[in-house]
Amino acid sequence: MLNYCNIQTYPELVDVLKHIDERVAAASCPPEHDIWDNKKLCAELSISVRTAAYLRSKKLLPYHKIEGLIFYLKSDVLDMLKKNRIESIGNKVRIKTK
Repeated sequence: MLNYCNIQTYPELVDVLKHIDERVAAASCPPEHDIWDNKKLCAELSISVRTAAYLRSKKLLPYHKIEGLIFYLKSDVLDMLKKNRIESIGNKVRIKTK
């Protein structure tokens, strides 16, 4: 947030800045609702692109497809991990299908 007390020269500009500041604050979301692309998912979980595709095909990991690009909500990834649907053993990933 900006300190608006020091800006006195252009009162109209202050109103515009306050409006923009409020819109940006409203658009920001908590970290658990962060959006990951496929590359970020693979890097964070140390999995291959093919493993990510497998997780999607088995409906173990919810995803959103926008104009051909695949995105995941961080909260969905964390839910999958909490349900122990995927576990990391050394450098390998084991997927539980039950």
